[in-house]
Amino acid sequence: MIRIIFVGLQCAVLLIPLACSRKANIAPPPPPPVAPRVEVREVTRYREVTREVESTCEGERWVEGEIPADVVDRIAVYPLEIRDANPKLARYWTQVIEDWLLQSERFSVTSTTELRTLLGSRVATRSRPDPEMLAALRRGQNIQAVLCGTVDGARGGPKWALEVRDSESGEILWSRRGSGDLAADLPEILAPAFGYRETYSYTCSKTVTEKVPYVVREKIRVAEDSP
Repeated sequence: MIRIIFVGLQCAVLLIPLACSRKANIAPPPPPPVAPRVEVREVTRYREVTREVESTCEGERWVEGEIPADVVDRIAVYPLEIRDANPKLARYWTQVIEDWLLQSERFSVTSTTELRTLLGSRVATRSRPDPEMLAALRRGQNIQAVLCGTVDGARGGPKWALEVRDSESGEILWSRRGSGDLAADLPEILAPAFGYRETYSYTCSKTVTEKVPYVVREKIRVAEDSP
C-alpha cells in the first residue's frame, strides 16, 4: 500500500508541470465589446423652402406706327423704280424692305415676285401702280396698301423716295425721302410708318427655392475615445 501511494505521488509530481505548461499556452479570452455612449446633441439640418419673390422681368410689345395693322393688314411691295442707279442696288433695297416687313410679323406681305404673277407685264412698264392695278390687287388678294418708290443714283450718291398708297382710294398714306444707304437706315425709316417691337421691363413674381438651416436635438452614438 505504501508503495502504491509513493508511485501516485511521483506521477502527480510529474504531471503538474506538464499541465501548467499547457495552460500557459492558452490565450486569454478577448474582453467584452464596449457599447458606445449615446448623447443628445444639437445638429444642423437643411430643408428646401419654395417662396415667391418680387423680381424684374422683360417683355416685348408692338408700338403702332402711322399705318396701324388694324387699318392695313396686307401690304404689297412694288419694285423700286430705277433712275440713273445701279439696277442691282434697287433690287437689293426692294428685297431688304420685304424682309423687314416679314420679320415684323405684323403684316401679311405680298412680295414683288407674287406681284408680277398677279399683274403680269404691267409691273415692268409702270414705275408705280396705277388705279386699275391697285383695284386688281384689292379684288384679287385683298391687299389694302402698296409700298413703292424710286432710287436715283445721279449726282453724288443714291437718293431714294418711298411711299405707301391705299389700294382703294389711291391716297398716299405715308411718304419719306432721303439719301445714303437705305438698307442700313431702314428700321429708323419704316418704324414710324409701320410700327416696331420694343423691349420693356416690368415687376413680376418668381419662384425661388432655397435651402434653409434648422437645428434639431438628436441622439448621437459616441465612442469611448471620442471627445
